[in-house]
Formats: sequence, C-alpha cells, structure tokens
Amino acid sequence: SGQDNEPTVIWSFTNPDLFSARASSGVQLENGNIIIGEGEQGRVWEVNKSGEVLWKSRVSDVLIWRAYAFEKEGGAIVNLSYFLFPAYERAKSVGDAELWAELYEDAAALVAEARLGDHDLPSAWMFVTNEGALVPGPGPNYLPRFGYDAIRIPVYAAWGGLEAQADLARFETFWAGFPDAGAPDHVDLVTGRISGRRDVGGAQAIRAMTRNVLVETDALDAPRLPYPAIDGPTNYYSGMINLLAQNAALARLRADEGAAGAP
Repeated sequence: SGQDNEPTVIWSFTNPDLFSARASSGVQLENGNIIIGEGEQGRVWEVNKSGEVLWKSRVSDVLIWRAYAFEKEGGAIVNLSYFLFPAYERAKSVGDAELWAELYEDAAALVAEARLGDHDLPSAWMFVTNEGALVPGPGPNYLPRFGYDAIRIPVYAAWGGLEAQADLARFETFWAGFPDAGAPDHVDLVTGRISGRRDVGGAQAIRAMTRNVLVETDALDAPRLPYPAIDGPTNYYSGMINLLAQNAALARLRADEGAAGAP
C-alpha cells in the first residue's frame, strides 16, 4: 500500500514494422545492444541504444516465446534437451553431411559428459567454456535441474541410437529409486534436493521408454514398464512428451529390426 508500482522506462524503441500483442521479449546483450523477440511474427531484431536496427530476421513461421543470446563471455550456453539426434541423421542426406555429422558428434559428446550431482544427471541448460569445459548454466534462468525439459535428453539420445554413449542406464538408476510414487518433478543437481511433487505423465512415459529401450537392447534384465494412457487426464505438455517417448521407442525398435534383417 502506498507504493508506486509503475515501471520506470529506462529505454524504449518503436518501429512501424514491430508489433506483437503477446509472447515477446527484450534482452540486453553483453555489448549493450538489445535483442528483441517479436513473438507473433516469429522475428528477431537486434538494435543498439540509439535505436538503429542492426539486423532483423524471421526465424519461425509460428509464434516464438522469447529470444535470448546464448553466446557469453568465455563460452556459450547450450540446451541439451534440444539436441535432436534423429533429425541430425536425416539432415545429412539433404544438407552439408560433414557439418551435420560434426554437430551430431559434438552434441553426443556433450550429453555423455553432462554428469552433475550424486546421480550423474544432465541439466538442460549448460555452459560450454571456450576451453571445452561443461558447467551448469549461469544465472537464475538456467537452473541446474534435471526436470521437465531435461527429461527429453534420454528420448532423443535413444531415438538416435545413443543409449550406450549417453548412458541411459544412469536415468534408469535414478528413476528406479521411486518405484511407486511416480517420477520426481525435478532434482536440483547442485544441492541434491529432490522435489516432493511427482509427475505421472510425461516423466513417467520417458521413464518407461528408457527402461524398455534398455531391455530391448539387452542392456538391462528387468520387466518392461507400461506407458501412461494417452487418453487419460493430462496436460498438453505431458501428453506430447508421452507421444514423443512412445514414438522414439518404436523408431528405435524398427531400427534394430531393420539392422537384424540386413544382409
């Protein structure tokens, strides 16, 4: 009560071509310039403090939620849950095969190296230094957690045939510690604190996929796990993660069957 809650405008920028009613962002870069995410238009702008447009580009045909700069002093921020190994494999046949192969190998090496905390799990956001070291992402926007986004890492790794290199067994070992209560919503990889919330949708589906891929590739002797019902009560994200996990497992099974039937 009695407080002035109006924001203080310290800088502003307008342009006749810039408009989005929602889902946009403005982030100051280390060089002082501003990167703007124009959500509904799928465009990204970089402007300086004088209002000069340095560049703009349409990066998506659909809405973009935010735009961030991932190159930082001393290295770059990466999100391991965006490493789409099956897409990289497909891209080799339609683009620069050598470039896509290098990206595949570098991404696989980062996933294999990303081992934090007592459980040797990866965080989605990591910082790769110029010297090649892999450390938790800097700042509050890049929490060192294995949670709702990082759970996609074992999906794409298995889909890309990297269950050994990515060490899917570490995920199975972690989830096996919660046989009845459901997979934890997240675990803090620095403090070791495990969330009391349980995810019975998306995380459970990826848990089942991880176990089943290990069983089907003879890397684990254990009973298979059922997938959560797709038509049951769930939210959008959990439902899509469930579909993604089941599709990855099916694609992996078909790849093994194809390899077994090859002359």
